[in-house]
Amino acid sequence: MLAAALLGLGGTAPAQAADRPELALYAPQDFHFVAPEGGPDAGNRFESVLYAKGRTASGDEINAEDVVAEFDASELKGKVTLSGLGVGCTAVDYVVTCRRGDFYQRTEVVPFTMVSVAGVPVGEAGTVRARFSSSNAGAFTHDTRVFVGKPKAALGAHPAYRIPVAQRRAAPPLTPAFGNEGQVAAPRGVLLYVRAAEAVFTGPRYSNCFYPQQRDTTYFYCAFPKAGGLKPGTAFRTEKPFTARTVHDQMKGGYEYRIETLGALPEYDRGYRKLVRGTGQPLGLVSVPADTLSGEGQYSFQSEDYEQGADWTVQGITVRGRVGDVVETDVPNPAVVPEGPRPSFVRVDLPEGTELELPGPGEGRPGVRYCGLNEYQQVSCEAAGKAVLRLRILKEVKGARGQLVLGSEPANGEVNPADNKAPVYLAVTPGPSPSATPSGTPSGTASPTPSGSASATASPSPSYGTTAGTGGNLSNTGAGAAWPAAAGAVGALLLGSGALYAARRRRAAGAVGDEG
Repeated sequence: MLAAALLGLGGTAPAQAADRPELALYAPQDFHFVAPEGGPDAGNRFESVLYAKGRTASGDEINAEDVVAEFDASELKGKVTLSGLGVGCTAVDYVVTCRRGDFYQRTEVVPFTMVSVAGVPVGEAGTVRARFSSSNAGAFTHDTRVFVGKPKAALGAHPAYRIPVAQRRAAPPLTPAFGNEGQVAAPRGVLLYVRAAEAVFTGPRYSNCFYPQQRDTTYFYCAFPKAGGLKPGTAFRTEKPFTARTVHDQMKGGYEYRIETLGALPEYDRGYRKLVRGTGQPLGLVSVPADTLSGEGQYSFQSEDYEQGADWTVQGITVRGRVGDVVETDVPNPAVVPEGPRPSFVRVDLPEGTELELPGPGEGRPGVRYCGLNEYQQVSCEAAGKAVLRLRILKEVKGARGQLVLGSEPANGEVNPADNKAPVYLAVTPGPSPSATPSGTPSGTASPTPSGSASATASPSPSYGTTAGTGGNLSNTGAGAAWPAAAGAVGALLLGSGALYAARRRRAAGAVGDEG
């Protein structure tokens, strides 16, 4: 909402000696808005957040001691009532004192809730004058201007857009539009927040906008301080549109934006000034009729062929080695046609006669991600990057065969489900296994993919005939484990990437393999 608590740094006490903390407001409000005509509203709650910062010479953080917060709301008498006194707070008429005692790092002070008196006209009603003190951190004051009535955001409407196949990656330009349909002005102007899904912003970086460090950003803020504030009944659009490109050829995404009142920002926006300020020209605003704003600040778009679905293909592999060998086989990344979002993981049903053998200390190759156990205790491999399946061959089983299975389907539908699975063959080489040195022979290759389907290319990886440690293997001496049905929409991911490599192994549990 436009009327939300300003969070950031401000209202700090003078700097203290090294052995004393500094007391500061973590959430100073320059403005506070109360619903008119005695209306109930969560925003009527008056809140301050205090924090103590400072360390001793030895680096220990210091508590703020004997903290007292005093709020003088005398100017509001007859315009608002104060109710719901906070813990540790007492009131004498319109002066409320809250004794917080000692606190460490952070504490909230909620002295009261304000309710407007019926019949009081909307507009500025007065000021709450606060004083915060501590026996070991000094004192400071902060004033908050109180208004009866609230600003309320009005946002533009944007019809859905389809990106022609001939213009892949060209997201439509976005021109945000916003206004104030509330009862009072946003006194100092507004902060615009813009976010993109499945796209990254391009184009100039304006000097009144704030961006993440990375070059391809999915969000940013623009500040529009305005003399006299954003008044009720007024509306504007940005002087220039924002441009973006999609991150995939075939995709479904969109933009969303909102505005907040400068001087009364919600907590999640408090750090916008810590982002990188643009170095270009400032972005201006152009007035538009207020009655043209009938939307929610959302603009969806998708590729023209999105509803035709996609084809995700996994390619089979062959595990090669002698009985007793520990072998490593590259697992090809699934192919995605048209280019678009990818599956997150591939499940592996091991061939009979093999078991998962995770690397021990000093084993494994740097820069790879070894397949591990997921939360269902099934073998899973990442579907992007360099995934490697590390197995011990226990015995030769004639006709042994496992399978690779994609862990999800495209959100827009799979056009060829048959190629979401592929075989894992076991080819046992005659002869005794070497003791503990790499064999130097290829351990595995990608198996041919049935014709007519797109496939990824896999390169053979060498066999590492290292002797593994003791205990903790997942062996397969029979059929592959059943895949539990996943609840939810098609394309929902059953596993987070953090679960793929959490596995029991000969060492302590933790990350799998040597990341180099």
